[in-house]
Amino acid sequence: MSELETAIDEIERVLIGNKSRDVEEVYLNNAIRFIKEHLANPILNPNQQVVLECVKRYYLDDSDFLNTISNYNTMDINGVVWKEEEIAFRKLNEVEHAQVIQAFSAWVIEQEGE
Repeated sequence: MSELETAIDEIERVLIGNKSRDVEEVYLNNAIRFIKEHLANPILNPNQQVVLECVKRYYLDDSDFLNTISNYNTMDINGVVWKEEEIAFRKLNEVEHAQVIQAFSAWVIEQEGE
C-alpha cells in the first residue's frame, strides 16, 4: 500500500466519526506524515533512479547544491555521466526531470540535516 493510500485510510477513519477527538487527531497526524513522506520520496522509474544516482555523485564531488542544479543538463562535465546515465537522461520527460530534482532536493536536505 502506498503512502497516499495509507493516508486516505487514516482520513477515512476520522470521517467515520465514532472516535474520540484524541484518536481522530492521531489518525490525522498519521495522514499528514504519510503525505509528507510521499512528497519527500516520490516513486521514480528506473531511468529516473539512474539519473538521480548520477546527480548525487556529482553533488558529492562538488558539494554545492546550486551548482549541481545549474549543471543538471550538462552532467557529462568531467566524465560524471557514463553512457547508461546519458541514455536514461534523454528518455525522461519534463515531469520526470522535475521529479528527479525533487528527489535530489529531498536527499540533500536529509544529508545536510545529519
